Amino acid sequence: MAGWDHIRTDGRPDPSGGFLDAPLGLSRLEAWALTSVRRYGTNGHVLRVSIAVVAASMLLTAVIMAVTFGPSSPSFFPGLAIGTLVPAMVAPPVITVVARLVSRLDETGRMLVNAAITDPLTGVYNRRGFFEGFDGSINTERLSVAMVDVDDFKQLNDRHGHPEGDAILRHVATWLEAHAEDRGTVARLGGDEFVMVAPTEIIGRLNPYETLTAASITYSATIGIAPVTETGFRTALAEADADLYRNKARRRRRDEP
Repeated sequence: MAGWDHIRTDGRPDPSGGFLDAPLGLSRLEAWALTSVRRYGTNGHVLRVSIAVVAASMLLTAVIMAVTFGPSSPSFFPGLAIGTLVPAMVAPPVITVVARLVSRLDETGRMLVNAAITDPLTGVYNRRGFFEGFDGSINTERLSVAMVDVDDFKQLNDRHGHPEGDAILRHVATWLEAHAEDRGTVARLGGDEFVMVAPTEIIGRLNPYETLTAASITYSATIGIAPVTETGFRTALAEADADLYRNKARRRRRDEP
């Protein structure tokens, strides 16, 4: 599956391309119909195709009648009228049915693709969606990466229960998305580990240690940060991960009696 065609310098996927525009294994004609429905809507697609069908039928009928009977034949214009009216009556309902099927196929495909790249618990990108999106060809100027890990999540889960643990994970995702101010991309990489890519000015507002509250439970999260440089996005991920574990080590030393 193709990733995002590129990402804008504000850290958001470009809506003009990407996962939701991925091909569904359609033929050229089916792909054309799908593109037309997306661009003009069902009614617009039906109108455009119906006009083309009627015009083609008129032209074909006129040629056949002219060659067979001649343009001066008394049956020329009645035949032309029949060749126009029949497709004008038949084409719109048939094309409407096909267009609606194409629309439903498009909607179903988008739902399946979205389910494949979204974490069902938190609603942000999952690991697959995140890493396939950042395929190395994106524009990463002026971006930074933040790796976020909930401290002692297993103990929190054991102490308070899985529903409360799930609430904490959902809260982290919501908190990161709010922090990104609709200018960044948030993903859950797995377990209690999250990542956010956003403009450096946004990432810079995060603290290495954050104290948060969800479901009446106060918990902490440790964060590692790295800028995206000419060495590439994956290098920045590795550097942010290393910074995360350095901050965790500092926190453990600080909390030691």
